[in-house]
Amino acid sequence: MAVLIEVRSDDSYLSELLRLRLTPVFPNAYIAMSGSPLCDELREICDKCVILYDGKHDMKDDPNAIPIFHGSKRYVDCSSLITELRGLIPSAEARISEITPKGRSHILLPFTYISEREAMIDKFFDPLTSDTDLTVRIDLMSGLRMPTQIKSGPDFGSLTTLLQRVRDKDFRPEDILDYCNPDIKGFMTPGKPQDPDDVFDNDISTIRSLLKYLKDLSVAGTSPSVTTLSVIEGFRISDTCSLIRDCDYVDILLPSDDPSDRSGLGKIPSIIERSLGKDQKLTVHYSSEYIKGDRYASRSNRY
Repeated sequence: MAVLIEVRSDDSYLSELLRLRLTPVFPNAYIAMSGSPLCDELREICDKCVILYDGKHDMKDDPNAIPIFHGSKRYVDCSSLITELRGLIPSAEARISEITPKGRSHILLPFTYISEREAMIDKFFDPLTSDTDLTVRIDLMSGLRMPTQIKSGPDFGSLTTLLQRVRDKDFRPEDILDYCNPDIKGFMTPGKPQDPDDVFDNDISTIRSLLKYLKDLSVAGTSPSVTTLSVIEGFRISDTCSLIRDCDYVDILLPSDDPSDRSGLGKIPSIIERSLGKDQKLTVHYSSEYIKGDRYASRSNRY
């Protein structure tokens, strides 16, 4: 049986994300954006059509239509979406087992130029956006060093509000998602603070609370599955050592592994390593090797 999953949304970016997430689970089904010539052709030849629709389309009375967003959720719960799709799509068209969720919390400590940092994130952390339902990126640094890549929602202010909100006793890890919007790389992020120094105006205990909530949010086996990436810059080394205790993986990005370098950056990994717990993993990356075209994975030093 030929099956079409039609994504009815005006957001082409969202449609592409759904296609990438659903294809491994429904390898024999066609997935197309509503209104495209391909979708029109597939609708004619397919035996069954299931429609995924956003809030701009009211199809709740159609038995073969599934809403992309549920209730007040501002994110796509892919696990629930897949479960509903399996109820409408013949079992022969769907894989028996879904990708195992791999929610994990990562902290990146870059000591490089912005362009080198973002190049490393593009290469090394990009797979995170396809391994889980949601990948949250939060930049804890000067607002002047943060990228501006919000796809929808406000570019400024949400991070400031989030840092204020984590102090409340009734705050929950999943509340973080209420302050995030998708960026052009597939991350969910609150973007920049209202003022460039808002992150540093908070005490370390507030930053640590946020990092702990991020780790709790990324526990494996939860639905939706979430991976978190916190990019931390500009803090004193003593404060940085305190902040990295609430995560599963720590990655350090240095300019090079040149032994003649007198900047003192070569001492950073050993300082950070002494602050890690036994279950945390540390990886050191060198942007100079990446710029030359070498692969990070083959040149990274694992501690």
